[in-house]
Amino acid sequence: MSNQSSTELDCDEQLLEMFVSNAADLLDQIESDLLRLEDMGDDWDDELVNKVFRSAHTIKGESGFVGLDVIGKLSHSIENVLDMIRDRVFVADSETINLLLECFDELRHLTEEVETSNQADVSDYVNRLQELAARKTVGESAATPTAETAPATETSGPAEVAESVELSEATDSQADDAMSSDSEPDSETASPQLESAAPKESPDEMGNRSADVLIVDDDPMIHNLLDHHLDKIGISSQAADSCQQCLQMLRNNSYRVVVLDFELPDGQGGDIISEIRQIQPLTQVVMLTGEVNMQRVINCLEAGAVDFLPKTENYHLIVDPIQLALVRSYRWVSLINGKRQSAMA
Repeated sequence: MSNQSSTELDCDEQLLEMFVSNAADLLDQIESDLLRLEDMGDDWDDELVNKVFRSAHTIKGESGFVGLDVIGKLSHSIENVLDMIRDRVFVADSETINLLLECFDELRHLTEEVETSNQADVSDYVNRLQELAARKTVGESAATPTAETAPATETSGPAEVAESVELSEATDSQADDAMSSDSEPDSETASPQLESAAPKESPDEMGNRSADVLIVDDDPMIHNLLDHHLDKIGISSQAADSCQQCLQMLRNNSYRVVVLDFELPDGQGGDIISEIRQIQPLTQVVMLTGEVNMQRVINCLEAGAVDFLPKTENYHLIVDPIQLALVRSYRWVSLINGKRQSAMA
């Protein structure tokens, strides 16, 4: 568990200062990278595009954790356009680069006035980004984004999150049935205490366990925040910052829960869920992202994730499902151990 003092992370002012400092560094580099990208024309450097995308993604993710919704909204729209450029849907021409630079300038202004940023109106920038994406995708005659070409809409509202939870619960129920075909799964809706739920396990059954939770995100700020809030309720965690590091740590250690960011430097977290389940079948995978999109939810749940959570300042919406996943892991291990003992009797 972390020895980090609670006052260090509980203070909103310090969190905002950390965000502003990180964002300033990223925005300085983004401007330089975008100008380099413009000079390259059609023959751009994919790594450079991905670098700018990652920076926008980091600003969006961190803004969600500290409750800066307007900054998150604009960052999300910028990220959508950068994702299309990254996928070579259209070329990063002068018009696109100039608009992105304008939007990043507005982000800089918002971060410099962070205390009042949630009162700002960024709808003009968001609309211009969406219109540009539509025109570049379906032709200059398109006036508005279409269902096929519009950037993914943020769907982190209560109804959408509730729908993702329902899908998650349905998937978990199916998994329970598959794991326990000849016995009924635990039907209690209230989660038991972690201490009482923990089965007695031998090292050869559970491997080298150095923490309960593996947090996979390339943003150190998110590592620190989640580690802090998990530590407060007695859950230990470790961190990885890429898909490959995640898989390597899972091969060398045993974790009950993997909290997996969707966007990582070397790939998308959703693409390694099946590998995680192959390495450690009882490990619960909880997806964490700045964009709750129903297609992503469905794809990840079908791959084996048990929940799909938005990055938000309300830590209970993240920590509570992680705790439930941890309890679920204990329950599944107890079930497997019970079946083994019955088979050996």
